Amino acid sequence: MYKVLASCGAGIGSNISNKNKIKEVFNELGEEVEITHESLGTAKSKAKEFDIIYTLAALQDNFEDSEGYEKVVG
Repeated sequence: MYKVLASCGAGIGSNISNKNKIKEVFNELGEEVEITHESLGTAKSKAKEFDIIYTLAALQDNFEDSEGYEKVVG
């Protein structure tokens, strides 16, 4: 099972939409997924706990100094 983190600026609006899309993609691939959504600040501090982090492309660079940056998809 993949542990996925969806992150946007505030952790609310676009995260819900992203979470649903991520789940749809993993279902199509036949992979189990556990998705958590968080604000950008919280996501940065928890990045190392997840297999993949999805965020808006415009926010991806905010993770550069975070452990787990190599797992960030914008």
